Amino acid sequence: MGEDEALVFAAERHAHQKDKNGEPYMLHVIRVWMKARRHTFDEKVGSVALLHDVVEDTACTLGDIEFRFGNRVRLAVDAISKRESESLDDYLERVMSDPIARRVKYYDAKDNFNRLHKIDDVETYNRLHDKYTKVIATLARTPDTGGGT
Repeated sequence: MGEDEALVFAAERHAHQKDKNGEPYMLHVIRVWMKARRHTFDEKVGSVALLHDVVEDTACTLGDIEFRFGNRVRLAVDAISKRESESLDDYLERVMSDPIARRVKYYDAKDNFNRLHKIDDVETYNRLHDKYTKVIATLARTPDTGGGT
């Protein structure tokens, strides 16, 4: 299955979800997908961009991803899915180990960073600002993130 199927799959799973600002969560997913695809012709990158949050934020499992989209997409979604109580450094190490996850996470972090201005709580804003700044800086040093754009 390809990108079209990944779009439908992600839309079904995120259908009723809202982000912290009350906007449909799928808008974030689509922005990440569009940015990632602007810099590659690899449909697997597009599929992973669309599926990047389904394991973390829905009842979807890695087995579901592999069954529908194959092992390569599953590996990248696994690499980009943060585990409970995992440190940011350990998480980034795993993301960096997979070129597709690395590319998608870069655009995911950029989109999350660009939405920070909507957060009213200063403590939450500062925590997330520091987190996304570190993630973007770490991933921007790699050649496959669209040249850091």
